[in-house]
Amino acid sequence: NATEDFLNALKGYMSSKDTLGIISTYNGLGTVKRKLNDTIQSLVYFKKALDYSNQLGNLETIINSYTNVGVGYRNLDSFDIALKYYQTALDLAHQNRLYHLEMRINLNMANIYGDLGDFQSALKSYYLSLQVCKQVGEEYGMLLNYKNIAFTYNTIKEYSKAKVFIDSALIYAEKLKLPGETAGVYLEYSIYYKGIGNYKEALDYFQKFYDLKES
Repeated sequence: NATEDFLNALKGYMSSKDTLGIISTYNGLGTVKRKLNDTIQSLVYFKKALDYSNQLGNLETIINSYTNVGVGYRNLDSFDIALKYYQTALDLAHQNRLYHLEMRINLNMANIYGDLGDFQSALKSYYLSLQVCKQVGEEYGMLLNYKNIAFTYNTIKEYSKAKVFIDSALIYAEKLKLPGETAGVYLEYSIYYKGIGNYKEALDYFQKFYDLKES
């Protein structure tokens, strides 16, 4: 399985003292454990990657490792600690004009603000991430931000603001041919139409969401 493959790779990188390979493998292990809902072990691996990143001294690797540790703490619902790691990563990225990293960090921070119910801070971070995505032409990042902004406006029942972002998300989901993301956009349409009292459209889009998700 994936864990076993990563552990075997780790042995090889350790024996050859390939620090970059070690970091990549620990991050891979952390991601696998996160997907398996083994959140504590996931965080352990992400922290090991951060330790080796600091030893290596490569700035982008350090920033990505701080971000991954933040993800680990978010999965443990330790939101305040997660935000501290994200902020450290964001400061480093901003100081060194690593805009492509800033967009990921802002997106992650926005998700935490949403978890905390601080929707205005979430929207601010999503907009910052979206702005950078547009600057560097990162279309998948644009899609994620459009969808998350739509979700946030739907959540706080500002439906008139949600619609334009749902439309934009659908354009990129279809352009990038991502059926899973398209299904998520259909769900936002369903929520939107229910919110404005158009129950027929709400049901139609929920059926589209369900059918695509099932397929």
